[in-house]
Amino acid sequence: MVSPLVSGWQPVNCHWDPSPESTFEVENGLIARAVEYLHGKKIVHGDIKPNNVLIDDEGTAVLTDFGLSRLLPNYSVEIFIDYGTKGYLAPEADGNSRVNPYKVDMYALGVTFWHMLFKQKPRPDTEFLRQVQEANLSPSLK
Repeated sequence: MVSPLVSGWQPVNCHWDPSPESTFEVENGLIARAVEYLHGKKIVHGDIKPNNVLIDDEGTAVLTDFGLSRLLPNYSVEIFIDYGTKGYLAPEADGNSRVNPYKVDMYALGVTFWHMLFKQKPRPDTEFLRQVQEANLSPSLK
């Protein structure tokens, strides 16, 4: 796999500001399309998280760090997952049971979006709806 040289960009969690003028939908759309493209080629990323998403001042997002990515034989494969970043791994990806890595990528993508929006990972001890209601978001993002 070859990717372009990315210089002068910052991880999205250091850059993004949730304001009405934000390009949150555009950035997340680009990230989601990157994951969709990978999965369409039967590749799982394996470590989706904000630090692996770079963004420039014009709102162009790039998914990076393919060191844990894997080419898989089909979409229904289940494997033991002993890689990835804690806090972004699906709860069932504890290394003790087989899981579908595409689903684990999608869970990590959701946690990444949550982290970008709320500037923190989801708290497992509270209801998600309450976290959204308590968040200080612009009205256009609620």
